[in-house]
Amino acid sequence: MVVVASSEQNSHIFIVFHNIVNSVRIFNNKFYTKDKINEKFTFFGVNELYEKQITEDKGYNTIYEYDLDIYNPFLQKRGYMETSVYLHVYWNNLHKDLDFVGFCQYDMIHNNPIPILDENTIVIQSTHKNIVAFGKWQNMMCPKVRNLKFLLDSYNKHFDKKFTIQDLSGLPLSLWQTNIYPKKVFEKLCKWLEIFVKDIYPWSIQEPWETHWGVIGGYTERAIALFNALEKKQGMKMICWRLDHRCGHGPKRLAVERFQYNPKHWVNQFDLNIHSTFEKTIDLKQFDESKVYKVKEQSLQENVNQHTYIYKENKDNITHLYLSCNGEKSKSIMLYAPKEEKNIFKKRYLAIQENLDKYELFYSGKAYSFWKGLKISNIYIVNRKENKVFSWKIKVDE
Repeated sequence: MVVVASSEQNSHIFIVFHNIVNSVRIFNNKFYTKDKINEKFTFFGVNELYEKQITEDKGYNTIYEYDLDIYNPFLQKRGYMETSVYLHVYWNNLHKDLDFVGFCQYDMIHNNPIPILDENTIVIQSTHKNIVAFGKWQNMMCPKVRNLKFLLDSYNKHFDKKFTIQDLSGLPLSLWQTNIYPKKVFEKLCKWLEIFVKDIYPWSIQEPWETHWGVIGGYTERAIALFNALEKKQGMKMICWRLDHRCGHGPKRLAVERFQYNPKHWVNQFDLNIHSTFEKTIDLKQFDESKVYKVKEQSLQENVNQHTYIYKENKDNITHLYLSCNGEKSKSIMLYAPKEEKNIFKKRYLAIQENLDKYELFYSGKAYSFWKGLKISNIYIVNRKENKVFSWKIKVDE
């Protein structure tokens, strides 16, 4: 899928949203008609955990990250958020026919026309602060909870530079991953980002750094801020986008729940290295139980020598599934409720959250080796009363 370029300043902007976006409130109709919105913008839905809704959708361009041909589910699962969008646009060549590619958040109001663009200018959502002043990182760079030395070292290594913190003094700080780039600059950024996101996981969300879901996206947000500042250092111009960011409290707020700011949020109990995709519903008669393994409580595992297996455990009347591999236990595995079977399972957001003891649970896998055991491929929930089997594909990022 490639975004169709417009004749006026060959640009397109992706509005990133994870749940609800109010299409009426975010555009000033003095500058943005329905046709203008479709010409210049695409709503870009992310995070499989949330249902999606575009309020008063008038047939706007919409892309869901998890429906793209090239999709890495672990970026959103680990909380990279908007950075994941940058990379999925890049990997899927959605910018292929564009001269300028932009990104903004769903809770920002477009009260002004899109700035005039040129190939030597980056449009930024500015904090109106400097990234470094008097030899110190600006507090909004979160120097106490982000390893900014590694960030700068990574940039220098990738681009073969020798910039120091002093070189950043007086350069603008741009946050919120809300920018419009010339195509060549966007590609330059993404070639670094796709390496950086791998290099910082998992250590950057382990102690002594913050450990809860979403903080890694805050780290990559500051990587993009560093990139922007050093582009200016090397001759690029910058202009402000002047979007009205409605992320605060009160009646003007547009932001919906953002659990990346809550270290105790329910989402933090789930494993970041295991992803499930609902595959299909099978007639019970077609389900061959001789080729699968039954999920049991860990204490009831019959073959203690089995290297890899799935087991279950009930906590607060909710069934949790875990992967045990060579004695190491995963965190809880999140199963997304089937979209086609809306009322079968109780859920929180779009994740199954109920006591599954009334069902039988199975898993299947392919043999790795004698030492590694199985490579888990599927988890099944069997409803004998309805003669149905629900199947999820399981991907473990190793």
